Amino acid sequence: MTVRESKQLRDPRFAGMPREARPGDAEEVRRLASASGLTPWASETYRKYALDGRGAFQVIEDATSGRLVAYCLLRGSLPELELLQVAVAPSVRRRQLGSRLLRACLDPVRREGFTECFLEVRSAATAAGALYRSLGFREIGRRAGYYSNPRDDAILMAKRLDAPRKARS
Repeated sequence: MTVRESKQLRDPRFAGMPREARPGDAEEVRRLASASGLTPWASETYRKYALDGRGAFQVIEDATSGRLVAYCLLRGSLPELELLQVAVAPSVRRRQLGSRLLRACLDPVRREGFTECFLEVRSAATAAGALYRSLGFREIGRRAGYYSNPRDDAILMAKRLDAPRKARS
């Protein structure tokens, strides 16, 4: 790791923990999705997900500007969970925010009884695929030509969510 990369990882703007998304974050989440190359959903959809409590919806704010720079949305029905969207603003990538955010989302859902998390990712999204593999996701299948604009395969991945360890007394 270079000195520059080390400084980026310790950037005090992102020192706080991810927080639960609130309904008022919907417009900013929509903007971030678009800026990150995702197809954004309607703001009302993000608002509903912030309220429904069936999974995890976390965001990271820039402590200086107060703007959202990353979000992660997981939803499911016990015992399975799906990673629906995760985005990190292009200007703050490569600072471990995606990894922090995914861990912050996966930890509480384990306690709720979810035992497996699924996702799909474009085969061309090599950085995203590497992130998921580093967190223990494994490839379980592929959907040829699943994505359009541009045409791409979907890689299906899964991760077993171990039960949280009990604290020793």
